[in-house]
Amino acid sequence: MVVSKYIQTSRSTDFPSFGVDVTRDIVRAVVGEPSDKNFAKRVSGSDALVVNLNILPKDLPAKLLDFLAAYKDTAYKTNFDWIDHLSIVLDKDVQDALDVELIKELNSGSFGSTHLAMPEPLDWQDIDSFKITGTRAAEYDELDLEEYFKGLPAPALFTMDALKTRKVSVKFGRNSDYESRWSLYDCLVSEQSDKGELFVLIEGRWFAVSKSLIKQVDDFARLLTPAATTLPAALAGEHEDAYNTRVANADPKLVNLDKKILRAAGASSGIEAADLMSTSGEFIHVKRKSRSSTLSHLFAQGSVSATTLVGDLTFRANLRKAIEDAAKPRDPAPWLDLVPSTAAINRGRMSVSYVVIADSAKAGVEWLPFFSRLNLMQHGKQLLNLGVHVSLERVNAS
Repeated sequence: MVVSKYIQTSRSTDFPSFGVDVTRDIVRAVVGEPSDKNFAKRVSGSDALVVNLNILPKDLPAKLLDFLAAYKDTAYKTNFDWIDHLSIVLDKDVQDALDVELIKELNSGSFGSTHLAMPEPLDWQDIDSFKITGTRAAEYDELDLEEYFKGLPAPALFTMDALKTRKVSVKFGRNSDYESRWSLYDCLVSEQSDKGELFVLIEGRWFAVSKSLIKQVDDFARLLTPAATTLPAALAGEHEDAYNTRVANADPKLVNLDKKILRAAGASSGIEAADLMSTSGEFIHVKRKSRSSTLSHLFAQGSVSATTLVGDLTFRANLRKAIEDAAKPRDPAPWLDLVPSTAAINRGRMSVSYVVIADSAKAGVEWLPFFSRLNLMQHGKQLLNLGVHVSLERVNAS
């Protein structure tokens, strides 16, 4: 899932004030003041440098040499080395090889590492619907790759020319006509590998993911232990709710809290505390792996639920009632003891287990897409800082 943000402070300030997460945010463009005031008053841009200067034409060559020297300077690594976590791919051969892998994935009908997203932020309140070339009169409430493929005449085989010439159009509430905005290629977000290197396609450009970031993310994922509760394989075609019901019915130490949406104090939306909860204090969150955004929701659900449980008494009261209902006709005391009404939660007894139903032959942690692993690290660290144990479990489908 791509989240586009434009952040502006009310006055000049240090970089941390922008709240950028240096392990997962991509800085697309910046405006700021250089430390050397003789360089320029203010600089901005992304691929191109934009400056406003009062300068004589005869002094321009020397100034351009200053800009070139600044471009080659590596002093930025002292405080901004994370910028290199993602670097744009300029090698045409590498770009072509990655495009070939992308086409193979799309034509296979498997979208585990590719989805659609708007390549620029637009106000959702102004958007009525989308259209994509190739699906005749089909309209979409949001950009969804699977829905788009369902609407294509079979067989739908893609070429790079098709991706770059097919248009994505937007109809705004203020207008009855569709406005052609982007190519289909520009709207693809994809994760592909080439010669052992990892790359991601964002807004029509390929970026290389640094090995240092990959190592940091994978090292974290490898440290996570399996779930404490023994979980069976999922049945073929079994949805999460059916799986949760079957597992809870077979294990007297579990209560099924799936789809029990609970409110916290002053919250406008509800939170699912867990899908399954054990008498040992394990909050188990289950999702079938379909797309990266599904897994993003899974990892966020675990950290939000635990954080709210620790600090919000209204949420706890609602959870206690949900436990009483789910435990019937059993005695709910073993589960209620873990969620005291007013006393502090014993975080040492509490654990969050992420369970992903996924058929994959990949070893190690690579059965999870890289940016899903990155998302897992973000939420996992929040839980560990909270004093809560974190687990990761893959469940195969039989």
